[in-house]
Amino acid sequence: MTDLSSLIAKLEAATEGSRELSDEVLIACGWKRGVVGKPPLQSAYWKTPDGQRMGWEDDLTSGGVERPDPTQSLDAALTLVPSDCAWDVWGPVSGNAQLMRGSGEIIEAVAGNAILALCIAALKARAA
Repeated sequence: MTDLSSLIAKLEAATEGSRELSDEVLIACGWKRGVVGKPPLQSAYWKTPDGQRMGWEDDLTSGGVERPDPTQSLDAALTLVPSDCAWDVWGPVSGNAQLMRGSGEIIEAVAGNAILALCIAALKARAA
């Protein structure tokens, strides 16, 4: 399990997203990566939090399985926002994000860009 506070610190320090950061965020949100078989005939797959398998990688070094890239795609980052939250992002220089729960609780984040900030706010909301 990914330590949320260290992942959030990593995201706050980042200037841009990456596949590696996105994979850490997915794992923190309940995604799982599995491997079947024995070397040299191994394949890997990703499972969503609800158990849906997301394809296969024949080459374990390729990272080629289709999966969301939440630190580089606003659409993918939005899938992390809890359903009870409204959201907003802004900021041309640094990124800002704000989530507001139906209860009125506001969760804010600042990062290198708005997509990273939205990932941080979503992780904070999930941890609350």
